[in-house]
Amino acid sequence: MSSSGSLTEPGGSSPSTSGNHSRKRSSATLESVTDKRVPLACHRCRTKRARCSGDRPICAACTKANEECIWPSGRKRKRTRREMEEEERREREAAFAQSMLESAIRPMSSQFMYSGPTPKDMLSWVSNLPFLISAY
Repeated sequence: MSSSGSLTEPGGSSPSTSGNHSRKRSSATLESVTDKRVPLACHRCRTKRARCSGDRPICAACTKANEECIWPSGRKRKRTRREMEEEERREREAAFAQSMLESAIRPMSSQFMYSGPTPKDMLSWVSNLPFLISAY
């Protein structure tokens, strides 16, 4: 402490402004982190959201934890907009076909409320299905 009663560091600066190293990294540290980035982490590191060393067949984290190190075969390819739209269209068509089938079967099933359908009745239901599919 100085004679005036304020806290100062030997360099003459106050503790709050000295060093300015609380959360900033030096450029050398950032370069070393980006150099060590691995393209794909093992399953355990991905699950734990931990940084994987990328060492194969066993990464450093799995070695330290004495766990089995399993590597994925590769990353999934991102779907294109066209592929996503195509999948959505197929899902809509499947839902429509399902609703058409249910609406066609519902009136038929009411006539068999107390007795189950016979194989002959089931055959007639199946023979009526093509018009549902072709109409869609």
